[in-house]
Amino acid sequence: MEQKRSKVTGIIFGKSGQGKNGPWHLFTIGFENGDSGSYFANTNPQTYFVSGQEADYTKEITQNGNHTNTKISPVRNQNGQGGKPGWNASPTAQNKRTALECAVSLAVAGKIPFDQIGATAVKYMAWLDSGAVATPKQEPAKPAPAPTPAASPSPFLPPAEDNDDSLPF
Repeated sequence: MEQKRSKVTGIIFGKSGQGKNGPWHLFTIGFENGDSGSYFANTNPQTYFVSGQEADYTKEITQNGNHTNTKISPVRNQNGQGGKPGWNASPTAQNKRTALECAVSLAVAGKIPFDQIGATAVKYMAWLDSGAVATPKQEPAKPAPAPTPAASPSPFLPPAEDNDDSLPF
């Protein structure tokens, strides 16, 4: 088994099935360096290999009778997470990324100074970790609009008078 890095040039869905560990989905992955092989994913669409982006992977070639099988697997780091941010990430790690992203967005929009990004991210992180649910900002009630006089049903007729003759028309 050899570890490689190359740009993904193609992803083709093959088929899906149900195994003893749950559903599986088979994809054929092609790389810029000429490698290609089968990749089994738990989700469809798979999220590790992205067409046009470089990826770290291992390539394993096995012989099964007259058939040669090439298996492609993503490289995972020591704690079982993939090489991309967000791959099976813990909620704490996701909250940190979200808090920092929100703080940076505020600074770019000119809502906070750039030197306040860290402090703002810490505030967001504390809020995200608290599990609080955001409530919409309540705006003060606006006064009801003044009633307008009834308009005439036709510009050619005079306004209707309030005559109750008990007729339905």
